[in-house]
Formats: sequence, structure tokens, C-alpha cells
Amino acid sequence: MRTDAWRCTAGDRLLDPCFSPDSDPEDTSALCLDGAPDRMVELTVPEGFPGNNDHMPGGPDIEPIIIVLANGARCSFAGGGTATLAGQRLNYGCDNGGYLYGDPNKSAAVWTISYSAPSSGASVSTSITTVYQ
Repeated sequence: MRTDAWRCTAGDRLLDPCFSPDSDPEDTSALCLDGAPDRMVELTVPEGFPGNNDHMPGGPDIEPIIIVLANGARCSFAGGGTATLAGQRLNYGCDNGGYLYGDPNKSAAVWTISYSAPSSGASVSTSITTVYQ
């Protein structure tokens, strides 16, 4: 729900999210995540971005784009159709082959999320050390 975030495509590649200045309608470039928080690509949209991306100030909480777990796994948001486990959507794929289901539990000082280790059919509540929003 960020006013400066977009879902973009370049050819058959989905670049999500892309960030562009929301305050300057003349700006036609965006920086897009390209699979890792430290790898971004610049995308030019010659026709510019449409309005304010239809976002509402004070809208829902912004969920993380990338989550780093206490076990060191870096997990990126999984767009499109995914699977479910115990009624929770597979929301993140991790660089170690694991998956995160549902949204982070933010009710305590240390956030947690449901983590399924590689080749595991179950998930456990796991501590989050870092989030990128």
C-alpha cells in the first residue's frame, strides 16, 4: 500500500516491487527488486506512472518484502498464486529452500512467522531478525 511502490514487468520478468517517486509525475524511472535485497534494476516507463497508484493514506499495514529469519534464511515475497499450509498462504520463498506461510506475528517485541524447512510438510513459529519494507 505504499504510494511509491508498483508491480512491474519487463518482458517475461516480474519485477516486484518497483519504487518510484510518487511526488513527481514527470519521473519515468523506477528501481525494482531483482530477486535479492541487494540487487536492483532500473526500469524506465516512458509513459510515466498512472497517478498515485490508487493507494489510500492510512491504509492497511505494509507487509515486508523480504524477511530474514533467526536461522539466517532470507525470504522474498512470493507473488501470484501459491500453495497453502494449515489454511495459511505461502507468502515467502527462502534462499535455503524453505517457505514462510501467512503474515508476520507482530504482537510481541520479536516478530515471528510460520516457517516450513526444506522438504518438511509442517511449519513452526520462527523468530524474524530483519525485515525490508
